[in-house]
Amino acid sequence: MGEDSVKIPGHQNRIFCVKPVPDDYNLVVSGSWDRSLRIYDIRVGKPIAMIGGTMVSGNDAIDIHGD
Repeated sequence: MGEDSVKIPGHQNRIFCVKPVPDDYNLVVSGSWDRSLRIYDIRVGKPIAMIGGTMVSGNDAIDIHGD
């Protein structure tokens, strides 16, 4: 996903887990060793939100339930 003039940069380290949001398959959540989750919108092609302070280091480390 591109990062041209985006205010939320992409991951800065290895990505270990990527999951689609069950209610909206245009959104994808990824987790990385850079201690963040990024929410990407594939229609826009860049991250739209970030949750900091998380450490993801496994394939099944992200679970999405409701909002």
